[in-house]
Amino acid sequence: MEKTNRLGSSRLWMAFLTLALVCFPLVSDSRSSLLLLTQIFIYAVFAMSYDILLGYTGIISFGHAMYFGIGAYTTGIFMSRFDHTVLYFLLSLAVVLVLTGIVSYFIGVLSLRLKKHYYSDAHPSVRRIAAGGGGEVARFDERK
Repeated sequence: MEKTNRLGSSRLWMAFLTLALVCFPLVSDSRSSLLLLTQIFIYAVFAMSYDILLGYTGIISFGHAMYFGIGAYTTGIFMSRFDHTVLYFLLSLAVVLVLTGIVSYFIGVLSLRLKKHYYSDAHPSVRRIAAGGGGEVARFDERK
């Protein structure tokens, strides 16, 4: 009986918290606190998805942050080039899904043939390439 009562109490708190967060933009005029809450929830979704992959399934995801970055940069570039409307935001989400699907397909074709520890050796290399090479490789065009 106590477990059921605790579950009902937990659902009540979650409903109250959800209602408070939905009403927050209507009550508060602070743009900085709204942006802070938005970033908190974006990173919370990222952490929960990583927890599902690593915690529950035990699958190591080296490219998790890379796909998060591809989605964030694609949405940012798309929204800076077009109007800031809900239609263009939803269109940018569709573009992000297609782009990350294409990138993950090519990375999957290259990496799924690897066995044992070679798989874990290949993924940091792909991540480094996606980040622009890093180190001296990215600065080859500078004049000294």
